[in-house]
Amino acid sequence: MIRGGVGILVDPIQLPTPNQPGFSQTTQFATTASFVPPFTATLSDPFPGGIQQPSGSSKGAGTYLGQAIAFFNPRIRNPYAVRWEFSIQRQLPGQMVLEVAYIGNHAMHLPINTNLNYIRDNS
Repeated sequence: MIRGGVGILVDPIQLPTPNQPGFSQTTQFATTASFVPPFTATLSDPFPGGIQQPSGSSKGAGTYLGQAIAFFNPRIRNPYAVRWEFSIQRQLPGQMVLEVAYIGNHAMHLPINTNLNYIRDNS
């Protein structure tokens, strides 16, 4: 038996959530190292340390100091992958089957996250 196929899988562009310096704030969920009580956070109190409030414009030009640098590519394109497969299957004596296949994948325009503010290791 001979089989083959080709597919194109597209990952639609998802725009990033708006992040307005000073007016957006993320509160981390506190977790424990193990799954045994007592738990740091529970469903009735998921943020025991409170929810971090945004600073607004109270810090002026220093509102976003110490935060990560973010950049949205204005020329972003939909990432996609082309996959293909070709196989030959043959029944052998003794209720055995032999299959030989060639499978390939080629991806294009994949998003890459790059740290723009890293410290080089000069050791």
